[in-house]
Amino acid sequence: MAATWTPKFEGKTNAGLPVVLGQLFTYAAGTTTPIATYTDQSGMVQNSNPVQLDAAGRANVWLVPGVFYKFVLRTAPVLGAPGVEVWSVDNFSVADPQALGSYVSLIGGQNGSLSVGYVQAGTGAIPETVQSGLRRGPAFFEQFGALGDDSTSDDLAFEKLFASGARYAELGKADPVYILNNPHQLPVGMRIDNPNGAKIRFTGAAVFYHADRIRLNNLIFQGPSTSHAIATASFDASACSKDVQIISPRCITCMLVRTIPRSGFPANYYSTIDWAGKTNVCQDWLIVDPQGSTATPEDGQSFIDMQYIDGIEVQGGRAAGYVFGFLYWGGDSNFGQNGAAANIRKCDRVKVKGFSTSECTGSGLWGSMAQNARFESCTAIRSTIGGDVGIDHEGTLNAVNVDCVVQNYANGNYASFFGTKHFELRGCKSIQRAGFPHFRNYNDSQQGALGADIQVIGGVYTSSDKNCNNPSFFDDLNGPFNSISFSGGVVFEDSVCNFKANNTGSVIVDGVTLRVSTLTNILTDFFAVFTNASYYKQYSFAHVGIDFNPADTTFDSMSSLIRVVTQSNNTRQDIDIHDCKGRELALRGIESGTNSSISGIFNYHDNVTSQVQMVNSGALPLVNNSHNNYNQNGIAV
Repeated sequence: MAATWTPKFEGKTNAGLPVVLGQLFTYAAGTTTPIATYTDQSGMVQNSNPVQLDAAGRANVWLVPGVFYKFVLRTAPVLGAPGVEVWSVDNFSVADPQALGSYVSLIGGQNGSLSVGYVQAGTGAIPETVQSGLRRGPAFFEQFGALGDDSTSDDLAFEKLFASGARYAELGKADPVYILNNPHQLPVGMRIDNPNGAKIRFTGAAVFYHADRIRLNNLIFQGPSTSHAIATASFDASACSKDVQIISPRCITCMLVRTIPRSGFPANYYSTIDWAGKTNVCQDWLIVDPQGSTATPEDGQSFIDMQYIDGIEVQGGRAAGYVFGFLYWGGDSNFGQNGAAANIRKCDRVKVKGFSTSECTGSGLWGSMAQNARFESCTAIRSTIGGDVGIDHEGTLNAVNVDCVVQNYANGNYASFFGTKHFELRGCKSIQRAGFPHFRNYNDSQQGALGADIQVIGGVYTSSDKNCNNPSFFDDLNGPFNSISFSGGVVFEDSVCNFKANNTGSVIVDGVTLRVSTLTNILTDFFAVFTNASYYKQYSFAHVGIDFNPADTTFDSMSSLIRVVTQSNNTRQDIDIHDCKGRELALRGIESGTNSSISGIFNYHDNVTSQVQMVNSGALPLVNNSHNNYNQNGIAV
């Protein structure tokens, strides 16, 4: 069988004109040995050699597939002599039509890309097949039957893609809406991108659940307010996800992620967590710029809910209208089996930076029983008084809050409950209304052995309605505490710092200022400490001052700049007050209650104030100072 590369050979000059009555000489490639061509596909009748062209420069020229030829085209002979050479081509061949058809079928088949080679541009690239090269790029859910028409279920297409072995997928259509009615387990190492703004609308409890090494980028979820888009779905040893990155997710009505199921929480789940071996503990999660909002918050639900996790970092983002914006959990701190001091805090390495919440009905950021939790540059804002606590750590070891802003939470803008040990506010701001505290603390007696300490370093605590008596910094402090300290230039704006503390080891104040913008509200005591239990160890007040309108010459309504009150059964008190500026304000040192036996030292020096009051001071000895001497009743001597 012969083949041709064109329906009819046409000989033309370099100018594109027909070679009239020209001749085509055919040789074996690379030689001058003549080789036959044929008049038709059958290959039965040979052309003359040279092949004689007609007046249009044409001829039927069929070749043997796989044979290589040399062609020489000449003009018409002149007086029996060969014409002038127009052109020549060497090593020319044609393919077998049947073989070519088979090859086309192969290439066009589903595995055709295996038969096509590919090499990346650049020196040193390793040759591979087109198939292997393409499969490192994204697969598309449409390739498995997804419609994205906001009507038809795409569950089967998602399952097929995940089962295909593809580990990189894209939501490919521009602005589609994929419908998922069932949760889907992600394969290990799965990456899903959403470059075109596609939306996943789901109707069930979740969209995706646990697997390791997951990367989800720019996904948009819309679902029930009772559901999280991403969740761990079982309680077995595999019910955890490690090395997970969720970048720029968006949630409409639904919540984003929860590391345990929403319902069916077994009573003994805490005891089944293998915290030492980490076999069923989520680890090393990163969530960047999550955005979510809901108008129908569900009781107890959180936009980001990280339970029993070792390593969670949230960078930026915003949650509006949920019960909790962000939550971590390593056990129940309140009286339960997980709350005893001897129990392990099964949550560690919690870091949230630049995350904002608004109008949360519970807390903006809340957590329980972690070993290390840090909130930095976070906000928890309510437009009106409500909710529970803005930022709250319960039973946590090393709870650090840096440059955070909280406003209008009914039970305290900040809180440290149930055995939190080392709670720090550094450069934070609180905006609170009258009658509600900036900070609330409660330590149950079962947690008392933890010996917490509270540090307030810098920051501004302000009253939005400029009521100097309320809000107070503290509501109630129930101890015991190793220490409570204020330093670094803490500022109270139209707010006071009255607190009650049981069994506090020491109160250290160095650098606190009260700013008063109006005298229309009665201001009693600025910095007042009350004790109603067995002991205090030490008080130290330094650089405590008040800023006010220079036109006001007196604060007759203010009883004390600093006031320390001991009630019954107090056994010892050492008080040091120096470099404090109260102008015409009273600086009250000791006011003791009944049955007190005070044997400590009251050291008062280098202060600018008109009087020192010591009420019912008992046998407390005084230490002389360089500026003023006082007897036990505060009368100058």
